[in-house]
Amino acid sequence: MNSQGNRLALVLSAILATVLPAQADILLNLDTTNPAAVTINSTTGLSAFTDGGGNFMVRLMGAAGNPGSSSSSSSIGGTLNTLNGGYAYNLALVVSGSSDLDLQHGAGGSTESFTAGQRAFTGSGTVSLSAFVLPGSDLIGDIHLLNNFRQDTGEVLGQYTMHVNAVPEPTTLAFGIPALAFFIRKRRAARG
Repeated sequence: MNSQGNRLALVLSAILATVLPAQADILLNLDTTNPAAVTINSTTGLSAFTDGGGNFMVRLMGAAGNPGSSSSSSSIGGTLNTLNGGYAYNLALVVSGSSDLDLQHGAGGSTESFTAGQRAFTGSGTVSLSAFVLPGSDLIGDIHLLNNFRQDTGEVLGQYTMHVNAVPEPTTLAFGIPALAFFIRKRRAARG
């Protein structure tokens, strides 16, 4: 490759590095097929950075869908927690005008800590998000850390997945596809 080709490759790689989002581990999976009983499951995904505590919330960017006109909150039941322990996450909230879902844990003064390269969360939780305006399609989003003033630190801890639509069981697909083909053939034969 000549020097002009090398320069072009360098410029293209620099552009791609700034345009493409950073990939982080999936730390949480949300199943919202039933908004009244959304499950939040931890994965074995690893934290992208170390934070020594002093925070008690994480923000799931874009998980609340369209911004609402009022703030909403809902209790989380279960054992969803950080690997380093402390209080379990017990509240999901959306601030007025925000499309982000905040997960809070513990009582006043409780903190969470994460260690880069270690599992970030453990356990699972269930929460009703019926009062929230959820996204209309599956998505992957960033998990940010919030400070004690509920300000986004901009640090991407990892990512989450949100499963919105029910996936048909294999047996449903096995019967549904041939039935659909039968009706399409029958309709075409009727036309002519």
